[in-house]
Amino acid sequence: MSLCDSFREASRWTWRKLGQSARLNSPFNEETITESILLDLKANHPSEITTVSFSKVKERQTGADWEFWFVDQNGAMGLGWRVQAK
Repeated sequence: MSLCDSFREASRWTWRKLGQSARLNSPFNEETITESILLDLKANHPSEITTVSFSKVKERQTGADWEFWFVDQNGAMGLGWRVQAK
């Protein structure tokens, strides 16, 4: 499975779980979603995914829950996004 496929699956999984949560009137927290997605990405792409967790203090400073960096094979060029999951 490609990394792109894994992100698509993460999106489908998230929407399914959010729908289930709404139907059952049961909370499904942002942190749980984020941690689950990152765990699956790391498990399925160990040589392609590296994670560094933000503390609550760092999250307040950056405004981000997570930060993505897509880099070339040499690690010389990259494009980064900070994401606030809501």
